[in-house]
Amino acid sequence: MRTVMRLLIAFLKLVVLSLIGGLAAILRYLWNTPQPLHTTMIGEPRLYRWVHGHIFYKVAGPEDAPPLVLFHAPGIGASSYEMQPLVNSLAQRYRVYVPDLLGFGLSDRPSLDYNAELYTQLCQDFVANVIGQPAIVVGSGLSNNYSIALAADRADLCQQVILLSPTTLFTKNQLPGWLVSLILNPFTSLFVYSLVTTGIILRQIVARQYTSTSREVAEEEFAAAFVNAHQFGAEHAALAWLVGRLDLDVHALFGHVTRPVLTIWEMQAHKAITTSPTGSSYFLAREIILDGEGQRIHERRPEQITNSIATWLGELAAPKEQQAIIALTGVEANVQANNVQQAELPASTARVETPIATETPAPSQVADTHAQVESESPASSQPADLQVQPEYVPEEATTNVPEAESIEAYCVKCRQKRVMLDAKQIVTKKGRSAMSGVCSICGTQLFRFISNGKEK
Repeated sequence: MRTVMRLLIAFLKLVVLSLIGGLAAILRYLWNTPQPLHTTMIGEPRLYRWVHGHIFYKVAGPEDAPPLVLFHAPGIGASSYEMQPLVNSLAQRYRVYVPDLLGFGLSDRPSLDYNAELYTQLCQDFVANVIGQPAIVVGSGLSNNYSIALAADRADLCQQVILLSPTTLFTKNQLPGWLVSLILNPFTSLFVYSLVTTGIILRQIVARQYTSTSREVAEEEFAAAFVNAHQFGAEHAALAWLVGRLDLDVHALFGHVTRPVLTIWEMQAHKAITTSPTGSSYFLAREIILDGEGQRIHERRPEQITNSIATWLGELAAPKEQQAIIALTGVEANVQANNVQQAELPASTARVETPIATETPAPSQVADTHAQVESESPASSQPADLQVQPEYVPEEATTNVPEAESIEAYCVKCRQKRVMLDAKQIVTKKGRSAMSGVCSICGTQLFRFISNGKEK
């Protein structure tokens, strides 16, 4: 009897101590929430009024440059801060859009059912309604999966796809059902989140995102994760990520991707994937392998990443004759890659079909300096309602322009204005007049808006 009483007393002490520790963790979390949150990333801050909440994003770069969107990885303390090292360089060549995903960063953090389908739809709607034309899509973490889904389901919104350390394509976070229920239970979820966002544990989580083993992490990186993790409502999306609700299996979609795909790996992760059973089903894509370890190689080596992206996109923009010469002579891109094989460019990339215009430029085409995306709205405390155009496709109106007229447009390949050959007048989905033709020097397709029959 005495033994039973001793065991009962010891158990009660353990329960009481656990409750006290849990209460202390919750109080500590509440005391530190919210933290002052702001962004130092370059660009103009704006808000996109989405169906489930406001999406904060920044846009930088020339208005007439090709659009490029950076989707950060979901996770505990995640935000678009992850993409900050890439923006400065990419904004010199592209019109860069960098959103905070719903539930992260400066975007709204509503209490709802966060899942992979929600974020897949967000990525599609952001490109369609904010950018308003096919874009170069860059993903990280689980956003790689959402980018593949975007390219497979809505190829009209995508020019090329770039995947940064796409280990999530071949891994899945599986937890026992009882543990998922415990973590997401309203009575225990706050305790779990308070525990994983303590300084000691959060630092280990951040460190493992940068390296395959837990190591020192820069104070600035930890501070950004800590601030983003300590916001009202930040636990909803983070816990959904923790239990695997945001995972998306895209193996069945690999065969439906018709857009050019580039994957950038660190060496250790690439070896682990290619030797795994799931890696055997990897779809054909151009690969660039860099020395190092971890999933955030784009934060450690932003210059290498941006140079690799620019070189690859430049190869795609080259005329077909030049691409054939490169393939025959074995000329390789000037990137640091190990045994990289060039994936064959699908023929369907020659023309992008999109609901934005009845006749849309190819991936290398850009709008003129005066072309403005009508769906963008400046950020403010009370943002105005986003005016989204109905998906109405007007009849295609094509008229030949007299050969005597000399029409110029910006050429991405030549990086300057060139005379447009075979110019034709088209009407976009939104009823705007535009000219479409090819560069007189390199043959790249050109595109520019016009007003009342005159160039803009």
